[in-house]
Amino acid sequence: PISWDEGANAKVDSAAIASALDAALKQPGTVMRGEGDVDAALAAAARTIEAEYRYPYMEHAPLEPMNCTALLTEQGVEAWAPSQYADEALRIAAYAAQRPLKDVKLHLTLSGGGFGRRLSNDYVSQAVQVAAQLPNVPVKLIASREETTRRGYYAPVAAARMRGGLDAQGRVVAWHSHVAFGRAPLQPYGMSRIPFAIDHVRCEYSSVDTPPPFGWMRGVAHTQGLWMNLGFLGELAEAAGKSSIEMQFTLLDETRLARQRSDYDDALARIRRQKSLLETVVKLAGGARLDAPGKGRGIAVTDMS
Repeated sequence: PISWDEGANAKVDSAAIASALDAALKQPGTVMRGEGDVDAALAAAARTIEAEYRYPYMEHAPLEPMNCTALLTEQGVEAWAPSQYADEALRIAAYAAQRPLKDVKLHLTLSGGGFGRRLSNDYVSQAVQVAAQLPNVPVKLIASREETTRRGYYAPVAAARMRGGLDAQGRVVAWHSHVAFGRAPLQPYGMSRIPFAIDHVRCEYSSVDTPPPFGWMRGVAHTQGLWMNLGFLGELAEAAGKSSIEMQFTLLDETRLARQRSDYDDALARIRRQKSLLETVVKLAGGARLDAPGKGRGIAVTDMS
């Protein structure tokens, strides 16, 4: 009989991960951006709005599943693979075959969709390891859709809590966000890179360790932070009796930008650029509202610089 050591994560499930994120949000996070006095501004606000957002694990789901063809001969290794990280695929092929880099050749094919999943070259390693057992025989590995999904590398699961304050005129006077990420490199910029002219801003960041392997998702942390930030902005706009577009333009007013900010020139340039792009998008879209009753059009621009 085999006695397995199931490891520290044997009992971890989605509920446990969600509880860990919630616990992290209840503790102070690392302040990645702080301007003004958020607590005082929220306390003095005519109205405060709170919201919570969650980002689950999501498979990249490229149209073409993971695949690689490999051939090992006395001369060296050849591999054909759709990789987003070709130099790393070359090194991985050399390591898997235990051959020097000079004896490895990688043919980079069209990706068939990647979105960050093909930055992880596990499928290259797998194909080369099999080919190493079958010298002079080309080995073509094509993972099934099911295996591609099960063996994913995921962007971090996340939870965020947001608080915003409105004055009597419906203007945003305070913005507080706290996001907790699962396993990932430090990625606070998705939540903190908001260009709006708000006097009191605090963006906090926390992280918890989670078992699933990390992988980049297209847009990196901006993919997660964008919809949270603009979704919450929409909630603030609704509370103020405005459309999201109106609220965005209100907050892209350069005259509201505090001149004492240390990054004033950068903040001013970002506001001007974002406002110009938003005006262009609204014009091209024919406006933010549709003629049909009960229907609307969501329009947004984000800063990923």
